[in-house]
Amino acid sequence: MAKISITQWAAFIKLVPALYAAITGLVEQLEHESSYTGEQKKSSVLSVLALLMETGELLVGLDIPSDAVLSIAGRLIDLVVEIKNNVGEFTHKAAVA
Repeated sequence: MAKISITQWAAFIKLVPALYAAITGLVEQLEHESSYTGEQKKSSVLSVLALLMETGELLVGLDIPSDAVLSIAGRLIDLVVEIKNNVGEFTHKAAVA
């Protein structure tokens, strides 16, 4: 992960609630409407976030390296899925032979 300055870190902290909301919405949609594996779903969410950063819809006015955001976003995805698994919102589907 790229090193970020304290100023960039402070800016990122302001971004976390919006990033968490976006991740949660995308994860929930993929969980309920997709037959992808967990890794494929995570990759899809990260691809959407990368596209949002490329188009300027995310990180507007923030000088934060995109690889730092995607690294932390990957961890947030894992956390959201873990929480939803633990509270029973997500269930593991049986493997199709």
